[in-house]
Amino acid sequence: MIPDEAVEAAADAMAPVVKKLEALILARAALEAAAPHMLAEAWQKGRSAGQMDPYDRYPAKNPYRSEQ
Repeated sequence: MIPDEAVEAAADAMAPVVKKLEALILARAALEAAAPHMLAEAWQKGRSAGQMDPYDRYPAKNPYRSEQ
């Protein structure tokens, strides 16, 4: 869930172009769509920065990405 403060900040950036209510709706939709991608990238960067054992029998899988 995207915090209301983040939605309002995004809406404020859109407000000069569209009406406030429309900006809130568009901002929430855009942020909800982007959040899983940002979480997956952040998780991967954190995992890559940590100690990784190449012989780990149970390597951690990114919970924000589907396995392919």
